[in-house]
Parts: sequence; C-alpha cells; structure tokens
Amino acid sequence: MYSGAFYGATGNQNVTGLSSAKSVWNRSGRAVRVFSGAGGTGTSQCFAAGVQSASVSVSAGSVRFLTTTSC
Repeated sequence: MYSGAFYGATGNQNVTGLSSAKSVWNRSGRAVRVFSGAGGTGTSQCFAAGVQSASVSVSAGSVRFLTTTSC
C-alpha cells in the first residue's frame, strides 16, 4: 500500500506530512532534488526523470524540480 505525498513538477516546494522518504518515484519529465531542510536547505539527493527507487532513506524537508532531465 502506498502512503506518501505527490508534488507538481514546478519550482520549489516544502514537504509537509512526512519527514523522510523510504521510496521515490519521479514521474515527472524533470530531475528532482530532495533537500533535508525547508526552502532548499541542508543536504540533498537528486533523482533523474523517471527514476524509481524502491528502497531509499532520504530526509525530506523540501523538493526542487530542475530544468534538466538528469542530475
């Protein structure tokens, strides 16, 4: 069963309702960078367009969609 959050593929967005991601599916046509802090602060991890990662451990404070398809 899926439980989590969906984000539209635009700009920077703070994550609400969860503190970490255990899996990531980037269904957008753009790469996305997940930051540990709000407003694009802290450490980050990037996921290319179309990437599915079934087992990750990423602190999630905010997300930023990039203008490219790769990291």
